[in-house]
Amino acid sequence: MMTTETGKHERTCVGCAKKSDPEAMVRLVLGPENLVAVDAAGGAFGRGAHVHRAASCIERACQSGLSRAFKTRVEVDPKKLDESIRDAYERRALGMLLGARRAGHLALGADAAAKAAASDALIVIATDAGSVTSRFERAIASGRAVSFGTKAGLGEMFGTGETAVFAVCHEGVANALQHALAMRSLEER
Repeated sequence: MMTTETGKHERTCVGCAKKSDPEAMVRLVLGPENLVAVDAAGGAFGRGAHVHRAASCIERACQSGLSRAFKTRVEVDPKKLDESIRDAYERRALGMLLGARRAGHLALGADAAAKAAASDALIVIATDAGSVTSRFERAIASGRAVSFGTKAGLGEMFGTGETAVFAVCHEGVANALQHALAMRSLEER
C-alpha cells in the first residue's frame, strides 16, 4: 500500500478507481437503512468509502461504486449526494468558525484582519464585501484568502451586525477551514 507525503495511506475513489490522498477526497460512511452519510470531519465510525469531489466521480459512485465498496445495495441520487457533501462541509466550516471565535482565534473587521494578514493569517472575505477586498490583494494573490458567506450572514453569526472580512489567526484552524471550503465545490474533471 502506498503512502502519501502526509504519511497517510492512499485511498481509492469509488467513482474513478484512481488512488489519491484521503484529504483530496470526501469520506462517506454507510448508516442505518443503507443511507450514505458524509464524514466531513473524518472521524465517523464504520467502514468508509472515498470519492473525489468531481461530478463524474460522484455519478459513477452512485451508479455502482458505493454498492461495491459497502458490499450491499446502496441507492443514492448523485444530485442529493452532492448537496449532502456541500451541506456537510458548510456545517463543518461554520462549526470551526464558531469554535475559533470562542477560542479568540479570529480578528474581526477590516482593520484587525489587515493587521493579522501581515502575519500570514487566513483572510475570509464575504462574497458581497465590495471595495474592502482591495486591502487584501496580497493575501488573495498568495492563496491565503477565501470567500465565504455574506456580510449579513457573517455578522449574524458573530453578533456584529455586518462583517465583511475577518482573519483566522490559528494555522491549524485556517488550514482545516480552507480545506472545508474547498471541498464544498465540485471540481472539474
